[in-house]
Amino acid sequence: MLEQRNTPAPKARKQYLLWIVGIVIVIIGVIMMNERETGQQPSYAQTRHTGPTSVIATITNSGSTNLPGATLTIKSDGSGALQYEKGRGSFTRVQDRAFPSGTFDNIRLASLLAEIKDVSLIPDHNCIKSVSFGSTTTITYKGRTSGDLSCLSHQDGNLFMDLRSLVENLYTHASSQATASEQAVAHDNQAMADDDQVVANDETDLI
Repeated sequence: MLEQRNTPAPKARKQYLLWIVGIVIVIIGVIMMNERETGQQPSYAQTRHTGPTSVIATITNSGSTNLPGATLTIKSDGSGALQYEKGRGSFTRVQDRAFPSGTFDNIRLASLLAEIKDVSLIPDHNCIKSVSFGSTTTITYKGRTSGDLSCLSHQDGNLFMDLRSLVENLYTHASSQATASEQAVAHDNQAMADDDQVVANDETDLI
């Protein structure tokens, strides 16, 4: 007698294969989504503050013989404002600058300050500085002001040094953007003056 084999019908076998393929696609999709989520780090703009905007801290740079003094205010949404000290020396043309939300690393700054708690504990060492470019940098947080951050060393501990590094980066970022903006305005003004001169020369030639 011939042995009878139980083989699935073609339609049932096709449905079974489609079901297997569907499961595999779902598994691959879940794996790719997990890798994408773990591989991406949020930028400052992606981690925007959703509550009321408030001031985290104020960074003050005294300025020097060749650089204007300024105050950088940083808010809880990563926005900020750079205000220059007016009327001193040849810095009468410097312009204040406002920065939109997500410009500064507000999360890192707030975290460090919360860990330090009292910035007035940051010592003031009165270190030696350049006569032409030497300046002092302090930070004010919750009504208390630190010593000169630029004079800190590794002997003062990693936490204070981390704050010094972050503050220097924040202030440099703000001042460099402000300088670039001022240069762009000066370039546009010079271009307009050159155009006016060309028009004036053309009118003179016509006369």
